[in-house]
Amino acid sequence: MGAFTWIKTFRKDAAKRGAVNFCSTLFGMLIICNCVFTFHYIPSGSMEPTIKTNSFAVCWRLPYLIGNPSPHYGDVVSFYSEEKEKILIKRVIGLPGDTISFSDGHVLRNGEYITEKYLEDNESSFPYQDAYYTIPEDHFFVLGDNRQYSVDSRMFNTPYIPKKMVYAKMLWSFPLP
Repeated sequence: MGAFTWIKTFRKDAAKRGAVNFCSTLFGMLIICNCVFTFHYIPSGSMEPTIKTNSFAVCWRLPYLIGNPSPHYGDVVSFYSEEKEKILIKRVIGLPGDTISFSDGHVLRNGEYITEKYLEDNESSFPYQDAYYTIPEDHFFVLGDNRQYSVDSRMFNTPYIPKKMVYAKMLWSFPLP
């Protein structure tokens, strides 16, 4: 085998290795982006001040994909809304067995006012609502942080989010320029 033939063979092998490396890296990134993390564009202000309008949210998906975790009070989660036919991001306010109600613009969980430090000062939770929600097993009650402008459990025909529809937990968000 001559030197020229060896160089041509080496170049072909290097090109094949490069293509394989590129494809496997791309495949790995797709798996990471779809299984480990998920990314959501937030076009509305329903979660302000926590998530600004026109922001990008990074959510941790892996535990919800391979495990059976339950969100905790105050977690900001993404979930699939069959009613809206899209993924939404809201804050978990009620867990299975809780009773959620509203009084004087504040949220009560099991008859006790809850402290919501993530809300703007003087933010009302929906002062004119006189409703009680008892959350069934394997379901959650969610609210947006910008209560006056959020479509959330209070407005859904079925106000309870099934556990199997919870998609991911938000890690952080950042506004887009």
